[in-house]
Order: sequence, then structure tokens, then C-alpha cells
Amino acid sequence: VALPVLAQHFGQANAGPVALAFCGLCLLLTVRSIVSLGVERQRLDQELQAARLAQQVLMPAQAVKGVEAVYIPAQEVGGDFWQAVPLADGGLTVVTGDVSGKGLRAAMVVSMVVGVVRSHAELRPGALLAELNRVLVEVSQGGFVTCCAARVGDGGVTLANAGHCLPYRDGAELELPSGLPLGVSGDAEWEEVEIAPGTLTFVSD
Repeated sequence: VALPVLAQHFGQANAGPVALAFCGLCLLLTVRSIVSLGVERQRLDQELQAARLAQQVLMPAQAVKGVEAVYIPAQEVGGDFWQAVPLADGGLTVVTGDVSGKGLRAAMVVSMVVGVVRSHAELRPGALLAELNRVLVEVSQGGFVTCCAARVGDGGVTLANAGHCLPYRDGAELELPSGLPLGVSGDAEWEEVEIAPGTLTFVSD
């Protein structure tokens, strides 16, 4: 559209040089835009790689004796998480979950959830989910988190589930109340269930 207007304004004799200059300017701006996008893409890639390394530190492959884990996010960073925290009484708190969404935002929520779990690992599963929910309701901004918490001890296992995939005991899926996901309602509560000891398998989607 610009070239006919330029030709009418400057005359046919001057249209060629003006059009050439205009095309050159467009090419220059395009190249600068491509270079800028490349720099931005490189910066984002570096941030994602840093976030991935941080997640690997938060969820190492082998962290606690007697616990085996595999954590492979679908993208550079993911919204799935797990923690196994030894307790002072010799027991173990195990938490698995999944943050809605993907990418850096989900990874940031995971970091916050892991921090809360480690700080309140002594709580019973239902109380731990309630504490996580309290924090997430304040900051979730419309997102939610599914989560399954377990306290493993000599006397058995206590579990509470907040809408997460059901765990398995000795290869059989357990029947647990699903409960409301975290971050949805500040008034939600989670029922605890006692089960006999066994080989427990916690999963995410």
C-alpha cells in the first residue's frame, strides 16, 4: 500500500530510490526484531534450565533410605512434585502432588509447596493438607493443587487425599476419599484414613 502512495507523492522518477530506501528500512527493522527475539529466547531458555536444575535439587532421585523415586517432567520444568521427610520419632512423611498448569509459574508454586511441606512435616496428613491449602488459597490466583499426604510409622500408615491420583499398597489401588484439591476453598477439610503397612507406591499423572 505504501509504494503507490510514495510514487504519487514524489513522482514516478523518484519512486524507485524511495521504494528501495523504504524496503531497506523494513529489512533492517526485521533483522533487528529477529535478533532481539533470539536474545530473548536464549534468556528464557537459560531461566528454564536454571529452574529445571532447582527442581532436581528439590526432588532428588534418591533422598531417603527406603524410598525410590523417579521424577521426569514433560517439559523443562513441571508441576508434579514429591517429598519424603524423615521425622524425629522415626516415622516418615510422604507427599506427592500436581500443580495445575505448566512452565515457570507451576514450578514456582511447586517450590512454595515443597517449602511448606518441609516446614510442617511433623503435622498429621489432614493438618498438613490444611496448612498447604491455607497458603495456596492466598496465592493461587485461580489455580489449584492436587495432593496426597501420608505419615508412615511402625504402627501403620495414615493418609489424606486432596483430589490426587490414588496410591497403591502391594500393587493394589487404595480406596480413599478424594477430597477437594488445595487452593480452591479456605473452608475445606480432608479425612484421614488408617491402613496397614505395606509397599506403598505414590504416582502422579
